[in-house]
Amino acid sequence: MNQLIGQAAAFSAVAATVFLGLTWVLFLSPAPALPANRPAFPRNLAIAIAALLSLAMLQSYTGGFWDASLHVQTGQVPAGADFLWPPHILLYSSFLIMLALGTIGLAALGIRMLRVGVRDPRQWVRAVPQLGIAAVASIYVLSSIPGDALWHAIFGVDLTAWSPPHLLIAAMMFVVFFATINLLAVANPPTQRGIGTQFWMVALLGLLCAMIYLTAVIEWEFPGGTSPVVAARPGWLYPTLAGTAMMIGPMLARRIVPWRWAATLTSVVAYLFRLYIVAWLSLTGNLLPFLPVVSLLGAVAIDLVDGARYLNPWVRRLALAVAYTAGHSILALPYAAQQPYLSLLAPDFVWAVLSMTAAAFLIAWAADALGPVLARSGGGAPTAGNSGPIRANLR
Repeated sequence: MNQLIGQAAAFSAVAATVFLGLTWVLFLSPAPALPANRPAFPRNLAIAIAALLSLAMLQSYTGGFWDASLHVQTGQVPAGADFLWPPHILLYSSFLIMLALGTIGLAALGIRMLRVGVRDPRQWVRAVPQLGIAAVASIYVLSSIPGDALWHAIFGVDLTAWSPPHLLIAAMMFVVFFATINLLAVANPPTQRGIGTQFWMVALLGLLCAMIYLTAVIEWEFPGGTSPVVAARPGWLYPTLAGTAMMIGPMLARRIVPWRWAATLTSVVAYLFRLYIVAWLSLTGNLLPFLPVVSLLGAVAIDLVDGARYLNPWVRRLALAVAYTAGHSILALPYAAQQPYLSLLAPDFVWAVLSMTAAAFLIAWAADALGPVLARSGGGAPTAGNSGPIRANLR
């Protein structure tokens, strides 16, 4: 056992070293400034890559849910030579696709850069960093496969979704989500964002919610009982983490999409993705999860409260936190109390409300900081028409 733990730690350290090394070299190390005459990156190509990245992330969501369902249905936690069972193949191949898309995009840009004498690959990556982010995040996930396989071997049926390899893989997925949303924003500046682009962003934020929810609480939602590790967690964590997962997308939507009911629509889309995965699991003969915690009223509260005028942004964030917590708790806490694997006591309800309010306040603050960055259109406007290029400097 100690030998396996050492090997898992070693493989994880190698994967982290590769990721941090690439991040330093490509994004942070001293490099020549981008030249003023740098070539443009084709707008159509940026949109095509964003579309394919979106499909790859849906594939990853499907693989992750399928993996969780099969773990519970079969009682198996594959490791060693059996690690790459079908759900893992579907999951990890999605990151291989993301790596290929990022690499293809950078190669296309590199060819244009070479024509004007820009030979440093770091300049190519920094010209369109979204492509580099997708590639580097995918490299990390693919290099983490040996460590994840060993973690499966060490913990077996006690393996949880919160294992270090799983959490880091999920973090890389979220990074790709943000890069894709920003790539869409750059390819479609505010004056050119039609209803299709806006809804695409909402769909990505809804899928992001569904993915975070999968990572955070899915272990409470399959029939057949929870592992001792999950059962030992405080009962208030389930409704709190569910509400936190389902708030991130709607709150970001308020900062990115200029629609009156952007948060509500994002929440609806997130539950549609959950409906999709339940239908997919049902049609393929897999084990179905229980109904999820419904936080839709919280999203409606975000839209209602955020429409008012506030002189102080901190007052607004507090109002959003309290409103979301109230809307979420109306349905979430009674549902959690009926969850077969939880035994909520009075203090759990108090802790759930207090922790949800604190989490919502922090998310409101983070969304205010991150939302404008994701929606920013970058330097230089694209030329008219859908086939026009975008400037290669996407600050």
